Amino acid sequence: MRRRLLAVSLAAVLPLASAGVARADHGGFTLSPTSGPAGTTLTVSDDEGQCEPPEGAADPFVGVLLFDQDGEALNGNDADLTGSGNFTLSLSVPRGTPTGTLDVAVACFEGNDEDEDPFFVFDERTFRVTAAGSSPTTAPTKPPAKNVPATKPQAPAGKGKAPAAAVKAQPTFTG
Repeated sequence: MRRRLLAVSLAAVLPLASAGVARADHGGFTLSPTSGPAGTTLTVSDDEGQCEPPEGAADPFVGVLLFDQDGEALNGNDADLTGSGNFTLSLSVPRGTPTGTLDVAVACFEGNDEDEDPFFVFDERTFRVTAAGSSPTTAPTKPPAKNVPATKPQAPAGKGKAPAAAVKAQPTFTG
């Protein structure tokens, strides 16, 4: 349920971000490594408490998605948030992913209902997929300065629901 919510929320705003309509809410998160071959496990974290859940958050969580340059989600993960808002989670670059650049998007949710917008959206970070046999790059591990505009911001402008992302495959009807 959470992964679906995160995927819908983040993937739906990529077309807006590409058009320059929206911007990310806040600074960066730590991504390590920042490059490596397909199959590399990424660690995504924040120890600055930027995702501290607001009062009344029923089931706060953080979600991370890995997107290719076409805006298609390749992998994702989520974790419960602590009261301090710190988190560490990991996900892998799928085997067979071609060399190039991937976007890592992170957002925090209150967990109150299925249609909620994130209460905190981080600036995107980039992971570079290298050829097999290349060693991962771990520096720099600290995010860029806060309030630096992201290349592809994620937060929807205003409140309400963001438009749905295009579906690339034919639907399967189960009856």
